Amino acid sequence: MDKPTKRVRDKFKCPNCDKMLAKDLLERTFENLSDPATGALWKRIKFRPVLINYCVGDKRHEKAPTKEDHEIISKVDKLALPSEVATEAFPIEKMYHGSRLAPKGFTHVHHMFRPRAGPNAWCVVASVRRYP
Repeated sequence: MDKPTKRVRDKFKCPNCDKMLAKDLLERTFENLSDPATGALWKRIKFRPVLINYCVGDKRHEKAPTKEDHEIISKVDKLALPSEVATEAFPIEKMYHGSRLAPKGFTHVHHMFRPRAGPNAWCVVASVRRYP
């Protein structure tokens, strides 16, 4: 990650062998999960956090994730899907960016949210739905 821009560099050295790599030529790593809404097998790209943003009072901070942070993230990922979260399938064939979402494993609305963020996002959606 390029620290000033907080983006993955287009080219970078492998941390193991120092070979130059181009991100566009790398293969994505996938993981098989149980879909929290259906229980069916769900194959999606694997996420690995490289930077954690957090607030203490009014001050915003950033840090590299620690072993303890990874353990907390793992626990959060195992939380049950709240009932407020929409689970409808995306109309991938009709979507402009559908061809970019589906190959990464995002085929349903709830796939776009981590368990911790889902309830907050869907409380907003639920409140909007109450007003025609």
